[in-house]
Amino acid sequence: MNIFKNRQNISKPKQLKKAQTSLFVIFGILIFIAAIIGFVVYDNINTKKIEEEAKTADLSLQAEEIEKLVNDCIRKASFEGLKRLGQTGGYLEVPNLINFKGTGYWHLDLVNIQPFLNQTQERLLEHINSNVPKCVDDGQIKQLGFELEKGELKTAIEYGAGDVTIKVNYPLKLSRQDFTKEFLGFFNTFDIRYRAIFEAATELNEKTFDADFDDKDPLKKVDYLKSLDFDVAYKNPETDVLTFTITDKKSVTQENQ
Repeated sequence: MNIFKNRQNISKPKQLKKAQTSLFVIFGILIFIAAIIGFVVYDNINTKKIEEEAKTADLSLQAEEIEKLVNDCIRKASFEGLKRLGQTGGYLEVPNLINFKGTGYWHLDLVNIQPFLNQTQERLLEHINSNVPKCVDDGQIKQLGFELEKGELKTAIEYGAGDVTIKVNYPLKLSRQDFTKEFLGFFNTFDIRYRAIFEAATELNEKTFDADFDDKDPLKKVDYLKSLDFDVAYKNPETDVLTFTITDKKSVTQENQ
């Protein structure tokens, strides 16, 4: 009886150790499985995050490209308006009554009818405001999957001493799913001395009213304009018609002319 009891007492600790070992093994397996699951979940989350970031970056690039296209269009429309004003004597559409081959008379029947500088500014403003909405191609934007919201269009023009500044405030909001991008305005500067050219042309026009003005030598009194880097030329295409052209060497157009 004593021997049997001793054997029983010895076998119980061994069974307990085996049970504990089994628990540790099971616990280790569970930890390992949990680690694998955690890694897989983390990897999936991280992969999804990278994909979302890549998608957002791609949408941001597309939005910036749209912004560039809109600004390029605004710049083109602005320059075309400036160029037109220069070619016609300050008009976008020359009235038939004062139209001579596409250029407006400034001096007609001994009357000074030249436009004011602020009138040319207003015409340019109207030209830009009518063309800017065309720069936002809703169809093209929708093809890229974006929705577009437009704000109120406001334009400001400044004829500076050495350039022309055009500020177009046109709030645009692009959205696609959870992505949004807003543009508040567009700013462009042209190295064109429009004010200086206009003022030189005004002085030239006023000299045609002088009593000693010689229509056979109409540039006699305007040599000083050369010191301002202006080239002044004239033509006498018809009897009683003089056309003057002022070219500014310092102004640079998009064609670098």
